[in-house]
Amino acid sequence: MEMLSLAPNLMVEDVNHTIAFYTEKLGFTLLAQNPEEGYAEWAMLQCGQAVIMFQSRDSMVDEYPDLAHSSIADGVNLFIKVDEDIDLYYDILKENEVDIAKELNTDAGNLAEFAITDVNGYLIIFAQQI
Repeated sequence: MEMLSLAPNLMVEDVNHTIAFYTEKLGFTLLAQNPEEGYAEWAMLQCGQAVIMFQSRDSMVDEYPDLAHSSIADGVNLFIKVDEDIDLYYDILKENEVDIAKELNTDAGNLAEFAITDVNGYLIIFAQQI
């Protein structure tokens, strides 16, 4: 068996608000949402090769009752590797008043990275090999 892709499906309180944040602030494109209009229960977004899905708490708990007492974003973070222009992307996000959780820096392994907190509390780390 070969795994062909990985797309996290993250629980959120408001899928529409999440879509707006990811498309307007982070540059993602909406691929699909259900239902197609009105209050979305689920959505899939993409930027480059990175794909993320978001599902409303109510919808996810209906589907997976064991998640009824789970908190959103606890201990979950996303690591997204970019191919270039991390400095420019960092500057754009700061200008768009995105919550910067960790300032841009370069570690000993020549990895430039910074982190943001999205509108749901998920930590997203962006990194580029220098």
